[in-house]
Amino acid sequence: MPLCVYHTNVSSEEIPDEIVLRLCKLVAETLEEDVKAVTVEMRSGKKMCRDADLKQKWGFFELHGTGAFLDTEKNLVIGNKMFEFGVEVLDVPRNCLFVMMHEHEATCIGIPGDKLLVDIPKYANYSQPDYFKGLRNVAVN
Repeated sequence: MPLCVYHTNVSSEEIPDEIVLRLCKLVAETLEEDVKAVTVEMRSGKKMCRDADLKQKWGFFELHGTGAFLDTEKNLVIGNKMFEFGVEVLDVPRNCLFVMMHEHEATCIGIPGDKLLVDIPKYANYSQPDYFKGLRNVAVN
């Protein structure tokens, strides 16, 4: 399930496909996941600045997972690997990078087989949208 979203003000044209593939492999290795389960999205060309300087390269990593970010020591290793990739591969100054790690419960993640799309609310006045019909809200082990 791991998802890595990289936000940057660097244009898409400056980020070769090879870098996206390398980031996907890095996330898989770092989180000890099969690369087939990892999704990477590059949100490039964003209007962003650091220290009120629109010309400086800037970016941040959002990492999402289930059971991936529960260990502080491991989080330091993960963060450092993302920083290293940002500085050495993406050529972004370290002081213009940061990493956010989002831990999600398995019941809030979409999985195949019509088992779960989202954590479906259960309050009395909730009207379920048509696209939720037929889905079961199940815990994933």
